[in-house]
Amino acid sequence: MIKKITAYTWGGIMKLLNVIEAVLNCLYLAAGLWDWLEKHLPVFKAFALILV
Repeated sequence: MIKKITAYTWGGIMKLLNVIEAVLNCLYLAAGLWDWLEKHLPVFKAFALILV
């Protein structure tokens, strides 16, 4: 019984880590896209200055 609980807990931790990894990858891609847009479109550069 203890082994089953440990296995389920380990599986839950791995799922949580996968979700965190997916969120961080999404944020990384969004930051890269925002950087590209700032460099190529002046509207986004001005918008970033307003936000900060």
